[in-house]
Amino acid sequence: NIQVTTRTVGGEKRVVKLDGNPPSTLNRGKMCARGQAGMRQTYDPDRFKQPLIRVEGSKRGEWKFRAVSWDEAWDYIRRRTESAAIKPWEWTMIGGWTSCVFYMNWSVPFAMANEIPNIVASPMQHCVTTGHLGTDAVTGNFNIHDEILPDYDNAKYILLLGNNASIGAVSTCRVVRFAEARRRGAKVVALDPRLSETAAKADEWIAIRPGTDLDFCLAILKEMLDKKFYDAEFLRLHSNMPFLVREEEGGQWRLLRDAEGRPQALRDGSDIPHALPAFANSNLRTAAGEAFYPVLFAPADMTHEGKRVITVMQAQMEAIAECTPEWAEATTGIPAATLRRIANEFGNTRPAVIDPGWHGARYGNIQMARRVQAMIQALNGGIDKEGGWLM
Repeated sequence: NIQVTTRTVGGEKRVVKLDGNPPSTLNRGKMCARGQAGMRQTYDPDRFKQPLIRVEGSKRGEWKFRAVSWDEAWDYIRRRTESAAIKPWEWTMIGGWTSCVFYMNWSVPFAMANEIPNIVASPMQHCVTTGHLGTDAVTGNFNIHDEILPDYDNAKYILLLGNNASIGAVSTCRVVRFAEARRRGAKVVALDPRLSETAAKADEWIAIRPGTDLDFCLAILKEMLDKKFYDAEFLRLHSNMPFLVREEEGGQWRLLRDAEGRPQALRDGSDIPHALPAFANSNLRTAAGEAFYPVLFAPADMTHEGKRVITVMQAQMEAIAECTPEWAEATTGIPAATLRRIANEFGNTRPAVIDPGWHGARYGNIQMARRVQAMIQALNGGIDKEGGWLM
């Protein structure tokens, strides 16, 4: 996504300017000052261009090194390692984002090939992975930043939660899309304990108590389910909400499956379960290939082998029955009336985006918070749709 301008002077070609690439669908010709300064990575006079070994007899801090070939550098490491009897498990590899998805394709194989068990880097569980796992539980993605694109351009309502997007992980490709959303009149609501840079640009700033984002999400989820602020067609056809579950001992729910392990659902006007394909993008046909249109609610008295049977939708509603806006008000500090209004606005504005978030593993509940965020996005029908989350 970078446009590079070069100039040749005296037979030497040099990069003189970096810009965004105009045909790019992401940055659209824009680039920030930090990106434009990237040419210094090439022309910095202190850039290391080959291995250096300390001049024998010099001391630390004197900065006396001699340039060597890679062969000499590797031989130096080998000799020092052998003379000190250093074992592979005594090595530590140090790097900023060594375990991040952008770098792990080379850093992890390098560590494994050299039998290095220790990588000191940005710990993935405290960076993004914990939150990713929550979103992944709903969407089936892995690395959310790479695989889910919030379509700000076409969204009419943007809800930012646990994400100061103006500072944390700011990028030009996000900014240009966000600016387009504002130009088109999208309403932006930012939840943040402080009046952050993002909150200052929002139409509405809601000061939530730190660490209570999950409570907020649960109250929004309950309100949307109770008031039917959801895309019923999307849930019927593209989610597991119609699948039947059976209540087991201890109040646990398990999918009601046929003999081949396939999930089952009910069609309109019938109480006979029908098996659906085990893996499919749509619930429009049964496993036998028959046209099918599932229901979201099972009959009140339905049982199987003497145990109560309901849909995933009903089980979800029961699981969060106590998570009322009043319940969330006590922990989040957000008035129940405000919670109800946001649920109404988000649930009845199409398309809408609740941002999948960035970082966030500062609280033990982040995995579930991101999971419930994804469920809220799904209730709105905004999965793989313009103005929602694009996979």
